[in-house]
Amino acid sequence: MRYVGEPLAVVIADSAALAEDALEAIRVDIEPLAAVADRDAARKDDVLLFEQTATNLPSTITAVRGDADAAFKDAPYVRREHFYVQRHAAVPMEPRGLLAEWDAERRRMTVSGAAKVPFTNRRTLAKMMGLPETSVRMVEYDVGGGFGARGEFYPEDFLIPFAAPSSAGRSSGRRTGART
Repeated sequence: MRYVGEPLAVVIADSAALAEDALEAIRVDIEPLAAVADRDAARKDDVLLFEQTATNLPSTITAVRGDADAAFKDAPYVRREHFYVQRHAAVPMEPRGLLAEWDAERRRMTVSGAAKVPFTNRRTLAKMMGLPETSVRMVEYDVGGGFGARGEFYPEDFLIPFAAPSSAGRSSGRRTGART
């Protein structure tokens, strides 16, 4: 686990009550690690988010355009500053939900409540499930405002559609978040 609230298991059940009973049977042994609260601490790589890569960097992007060194060298004025931005996490008033329906005959997945970026999430889900994009349909409903927590592709956005066609003959799967 890398953060509080990160999904670490999925339960497939015929009812919410059975799912809650199954959750009670799950036991997890988590070794607490020191908190890494800012980028300077993260750069030290003392506590690793990604042990397999021995770093806290999920990715590195390098882009070069023009000659920055020459631009700074020839600039009449150069100023160096450190800027800090607070940590941000979207905390919605309502829990997220997702319904995935698999049409085995047409080999088509319909996901309702997907995200405010349905085309990006359709592309991502199709690739992860080995389906053409045309076989994945994302349905988003009018939900009022979009305040940040519904745009990304979350683990459950894959897990629920993935489990839907493979769960003991079921053709759909659903996830509803709850406040605990």
